[in-house]
Amino acid sequence: MDNLTRAAVTAYLRLWVSLHVGLADPHSSEVNLTEVAQEANAAMGAAGVLDMPLPDWLAIVREVVPGFPASSTPAMSAESTGPGPRA
Repeated sequence: MDNLTRAAVTAYLRLWVSLHVGLADPHSSEVNLTEVAQEANAAMGAAGVLDMPLPDWLAIVREVVPGFPASSTPAMSAESTGPGPRA
């Protein structure tokens, strides 16, 4: 895996975790989701994976985190059109 793709995976995972933390307790989360989403979008754009089909993207993510995601969520379903946020 090249460095740009690894950075995209890291940014995507940070966004995914931040989103779930915010959903679990929106009042305790101090993460700026807009900022985290913009970082993920930029990293994924630099790696050229924004238009990659979700199953293909998740296969790349699973190279770093086997079994990701541990549970199915609507945002992570195979029906989604792509892996990440858009600017």
